[in-house]
Amino acid sequence: MFTFYTYIQIDKDRLKFVKWLVMRGELAVSRIQSIKCQKTFMGLATDVDIYFLTESNTLSHNTVGTLEGYGNDAVREIVNQLLKVNPSITLDARSETI
Repeated sequence: MFTFYTYIQIDKDRLKFVKWLVMRGELAVSRIQSIKCQKTFMGLATDVDIYFLTESNTLSHNTVGTLEGYGNDAVREIVNQLLKVNPSITLDARSETI
């Protein structure tokens, strides 16, 4: 049901993703500050939100997928790969349990 997010790739120090089938995004992993998994759609889905510093050093966020769309194993692998590149990324309690 929540598979609108179709693509996530970590390429060296870049996180690349496609969401809602047509919108593309790309972030430098070094600019990622935290990852949070938060319920949405009246609790039916769990967004995977990436909080990062923009070029002007303001905190912003992007939803890169849902736990229900990718599954816990895939999201766990993505989080682990991001932490290998940037170990200073913090995780909320839900993100730590996947």
